[in-house]
Amino acid sequence: MKILLTSDIHDCHLDWYGTATDTRLRQWAADICREHEKAPLDMILMLGDYALDFWFDGGSFVRRGESRTKHFLDTYVTLLPRVPIYMIPGNHEQYSPEKWREITGSDRYLTAVKDNAMFIMTDSYAGDLGPAEDSDGTYVPVDCAWVKEQLKKHDCEHVFICTHGFEIPKETDEFRELVANDSRIKCLFQGHYHLSSVIDLGPDWGGKKILQTGNYSYTSDPGGPEASFWGYRLLEIDRSRLSSEYVMCACDFIYKDKKMHIDRHSVDCWNN
Repeated sequence: MKILLTSDIHDCHLDWYGTATDTRLRQWAADICREHEKAPLDMILMLGDYALDFWFDGGSFVRRGESRTKHFLDTYVTLLPRVPIYMIPGNHEQYSPEKWREITGSDRYLTAVKDNAMFIMTDSYAGDLGPAEDSDGTYVPVDCAWVKEQLKKHDCEHVFICTHGFEIPKETDEFRELVANDSRIKCLFQGHYHLSSVIDLGPDWGGKKILQTGNYSYTSDPGGPEASFWGYRLLEIDRSRLSSEYVMCACDFIYKDKKMHIDRHSVDCWNN
């Protein structure tokens, strides 16, 4: 089974690294299509920040009623391979549950199941939804009761908890103990931070890891684009063997007034 996770794509008024937004997003879709051609994807999981619809500066929905999230879906997601696609909101998609469902056709949180794997996709910025003024999102801890309900409903060997971005110090002891003690939970996935590294949560969390899904907009890595740049994370499940890598896609761009090129390669790998 081959899963692709992507986040922080940002269809918006800003251009980064000397690349027009439309060019960048078509390149994002083309890179995913090339990955699918190499070896078919079973599903695509998108972990939020498709636009900047409610952002402090230039939020298109709160200012003009224009949903760039809808534009992203209609213009770029339609270019992706015809495989199941599941998406949850990020901190820049603070739509009410009803408006989110109208735009995307799904709930703000959901569960994706295939064979022996389950992806529990939670809504980490579900506070203060539908704001009437610029906002950067309000974090809420994981709804542990709902996660436990999904674990009871689906008897899967491999469970992955995905969200836009965890704020670990704000999480409950109940959720921490669940992650630490339930052997079905293999790891967590998050976007939001525009990083691709693997975070070790330590013994209090059972040694579980957070695998970050990078970006296709701008990097927050202190090492700059050469350390972590435009790409996506792959997860491969071969019976009981799990592996993941962050794929940095081949691209040309401008960084600090210098033309640069990156060849496709993988970083920040994980095995279980």
